[in-house]
Amino acid sequence: MRRLAVALPALVVVAGLYLIASRGGMHRANPTRHDPPSALTPAPVAPAAQSIAVTRTVPPHAAVPQPRTPPHRQARRRPVITAPRTDCRWRRYRDGALGSDRDCAPGALDPAVFGHTARTVCNPTWVASANRALLAPATRERLVIEYQLPGPVTAYVVAHVVPIADGGSPTNPRNLYVLPLNGWGGERTQAVVAGELHNRICEHRLTVAQAARTLEGDWLTKGVPVD
Repeated sequence: MRRLAVALPALVVVAGLYLIASRGGMHRANPTRHDPPSALTPAPVAPAAQSIAVTRTVPPHAAVPQPRTPPHRQARRRPVITAPRTDCRWRRYRDGALGSDRDCAPGALDPAVFGHTARTVCNPTWVASANRALLAPATRERLVIEYQLPGPVTAYVVAHVVPIADGGSPTNPRNLYVLPLNGWGGERTQAVVAGELHNRICEHRLTVAQAARTLEGDWLTKGVPVD
């Protein structure tokens, strides 16, 4: 009995501590509305930033290409043709023929023709090749300015004082002037007379020098010399 009396207070103390500990655990497991939310509710986690794929069509420092102007809208720049103004004038004959100014273009024969008319002026291949000889750039435009002719440049054509088919030089500036493309005394009527003279040369009835003299003066009236 004496031992039971000593042990009983100790058991009471242990039982009290056990109850206190049990109530504290229940308090933590079931919080009341007085608990601060910051200590119990976890902080919301910010959603991860979404990555958006960006397709770059132009490099960062590259120039943005500009739309091209259609070819038909592009301004066509024509070179400015210049030539010294001269006192060159057509020689107008009574028959309507237009001759070159003797001071500007007295005429020049092709040295390769002399003594070789059969293989030169009488050879169609040679004549065609000589007619394709390249003139200096803008020859027609310069001659129109030098002769101070009115109207559009396209109304004229480069002519030879002595036609190539009659032994004239194809490129010598002394044998070049301009004639109207159409009209009496122009390039087409000169070509008719030059063709008649060419036939006479190839028939050995006329020399190239004689043909050149025939084209001086009123060549439309004179035409082919009469034997």
